[in-house]
Amino acid sequence: MSIQQTIQDEGYAYFLAEAPELLQNIERGLFELEEDFHIQKVHSLMRSAHNLKGAAASVGLETIKKVAHYLEDVFKALYNPEVNLDSELLALLFEGYECLREPLIAEVNGNKINDGEILDRAANVFASCQEKLGDFMGEDAQIPTAAELGFDITLSIFETGVTQRLEELKDALKNPQT
Repeated sequence: MSIQQTIQDEGYAYFLAEAPELLQNIERGLFELEEDFHIQKVHSLMRSAHNLKGAAASVGLETIKKVAHYLEDVFKALYNPEVNLDSELLALLFEGYECLREPLIAEVNGNKINDGEILDRAANVFASCQEKLGDFMGEDAQIPTAAELGFDITLSIFETGVTQRLEELKDALKNPQT
């Protein structure tokens, strides 16, 4: 087995492990958005769709990549404070989510789907979203700053990166390699 094939296989395994969690984040985020609209929730949805799009692209899953990209674009439009997230738009978002869920779950389970059918459905859903959102879809959405999202970057660095490195250092000191 070549190194390139090994890398591709590892990337695909990583996708299969991480993609369901990203999908679950989107589903949960849509339900939370339905309950209470906050820009932080929109940002979380957009990030999950963006990460899923990139992960699918890295392993050549074009249908998942395209549908995730559609969703990402719609989520970006929701950054605009003038957007009215009514029941019709929310229903379209859930339909878009289903267009993403079906091929992703099929891929995880090793099943085949009709990619053309999924992409046609997704295109119809997102055309309806675009019609509903109008000019908001084409705008370059201003992604909120960390402060607007209530995110403390310094705290985040210390909570994850520094803590992780300290644990690695502690393990290295306990088990020095000779």
